[in-house]
Amino acid sequence: MLIYNSSTNSFWFREGAGWVEIRDGNINELSDADGDTKVQVEESPDDDAIRFDINGVQRLALELSPGGTLRLNTLGSANNLFIGRGSGQSNTSAHNTFVGQFSGSSNTTGISNTFLGDQSGRSNSTGDDNVFLGRVAGDRNESGSSNTYVGHGSGLLNISGSGNVFIGKSSGNTQLVSNTLFIENSSTASPLIYGEFDNDILGFNGDVAIGHQAPVAALHIRDQGTVGQQTIVAILESNNSDRPTLLFSEFPTSTAANGMSIEYNGSGTATQGKFVFNGINAQPLFEMGNDGRFRTLLGDIEIRGLGDRHLRISDSSGNSDRVIIRQNSTNDMYFGDCDDN
Repeated sequence: MLIYNSSTNSFWFREGAGWVEIRDGNINELSDADGDTKVQVEESPDDDAIRFDINGVQRLALELSPGGTLRLNTLGSANNLFIGRGSGQSNTSAHNTFVGQFSGSSNTTGISNTFLGDQSGRSNSTGDDNVFLGRVAGDRNESGSSNTYVGHGSGLLNISGSGNVFIGKSSGNTQLVSNTLFIENSSTASPLIYGEFDNDILGFNGDVAIGHQAPVAALHIRDQGTVGQQTIVAILESNNSDRPTLLFSEFPTSTAANGMSIEYNGSGTATQGKFVFNGINAQPLFEMGNDGRFRTLLGDIEIRGLGDRHLRISDSSGNSDRVIIRQNSTNDMYFGDCDDN
């Protein structure tokens, strides 16, 4: 019973056969009838901490850290922290942090999980080392481990996938996969950035700009460079095969069998390097060597044009010294040291 005494201008409560005044220095704890659930402010002299006991065990303490910072210290809870109605209500394991209504509410043996947000990780039971941030992030995950889902509804329907990273609102929310990267702000199956960790694959569903932010092609590289100096803006390198190749194809599944390619063959010495132009099935057509020579490997050389057509020999500055083959507009052919007369 609690009463107000007008003579002392204070509240009093009944304890045993007597009355106790509620005043500074007179009460050190609040407790239930049997004393096993209580709040203490003076467990020991000059304790300077607020301690919370539930069912005879100290569970929580509000205290100052050694550095003087206010700290909420959970005790006797296997290093778990659960905040929110129903959060962690089935937990039997350790090192979990669940914040939000029903976050981690089905977790039993899952260890080292961090769920932050209303119903985040709600169905997780045995999955370990997951980080779910956002309302219903990872909501249906039951046994998947080592996932990172960031954003409202990210990874929503994945039940058992592991090793995923989904970033953005609703990212990957219908994907039943593992070891996959999604960076997107919608539920699309074609995210802006896609990856496969187990296959070392990274994909972009959009134009990519390097050196600026306004691409006008699938890959648009801009390097200002230095006036008058050679600027290397991209490198193709293959240290093992010494044959880096650039493939052109119209097929969604591109291979050497359905495309043409430009290949650098550096398998010899540095002076023996050459560019090889390949047709379908990687059939070499012609090559240009580091020795300055042009070689046809398959087929003929054909020169087309309007008016007179010439095959010339020029000096190193590009000055034409001799015309060795000429065909005029009336299809007359001239061979040898000939001019345009």
